Amino acid sequence: MFNSSENSETIKTEGANWWIASIIVDKNGIDLGDIDTTKKSFLIENDVFTFERQNGNEIFISVSENQTNEERIITFTLQSGNYHDGIRVVQSSN
Repeated sequence: MFNSSENSETIKTEGANWWIASIIVDKNGIDLGDIDTTKKSFLIENDVFTFERQNGNEIFISVSENQTNEERIITFTLQSGNYHDGIRVVQSSN
């Protein structure tokens, strides 16, 4: 849970054999293009968030300031084999 200001958080995962199955910002899917999310290090950036995987099991997420009057919800779905889990970021409105 973040306030409306620019924020960031680092998360460590127990395993390193995961990839991003999907990213959804306010009910809209984000096209990952040709980014290989199985790599141990990669960066995904857009005007709302930055998602950076470092060293296989460390995730850095930052969000830009939410200048809207609507709460922002970002869902990162992670997958390892048939197991799915996720990170849900909720950012307050301005």
